[in-house]
Amino acid sequence: QVVVAQDKQRATLGAFRTSAVEDRSAPAFAGVESAHYTPPVVPPPNGGLCDSGREHVELKLTPLRDDQAGSALYLVWLSNDGSRIDFTAPPRHAQLLRPSDRTLQVGSSSKCNAEGLSWAARPGQTELHVGLVAYDEAGNASPPTERVIPLGAPAKP
Repeated sequence: QVVVAQDKQRATLGAFRTSAVEDRSAPAFAGVESAHYTPPVVPPPNGGLCDSGREHVELKLTPLRDDQAGSALYLVWLSNDGSRIDFTAPPRHAQLLRPSDRTLQVGSSSKCNAEGLSWAARPGQTELHVGLVAYDEAGNASPPTERVIPLGAPAKP
């Protein structure tokens, strides 16, 4: 219901329904199904105009199971120092995905795309902790999930 209220007066402008039934249940989300780390290219490539050669991690997410199909908002937390994710802290990124989309990228190899989650590993960092919470269109949150992504052997100076 859409209502306009001024002082003590209220007027209903209209009403709409977002689905056939009220959705009060949290989506089931198991987190990251698989991950692929792409190390930086040194020296940076001279190839395409947008190719920066920066490192990034591609996360393939498990399918979200919800009684009401629709898009989902994924909140992303990162920990570069090896500590567990603090889900009470603000997330580093939020990404809206359609039901058919299951890929999130941490970092980017493109100089032309400023969207997404910027990230770079610290020197000697061998793993990245990723925390995720999925929200359905009704605003119900999945339980938080955490995954440790191996980044490979640290580069030698």
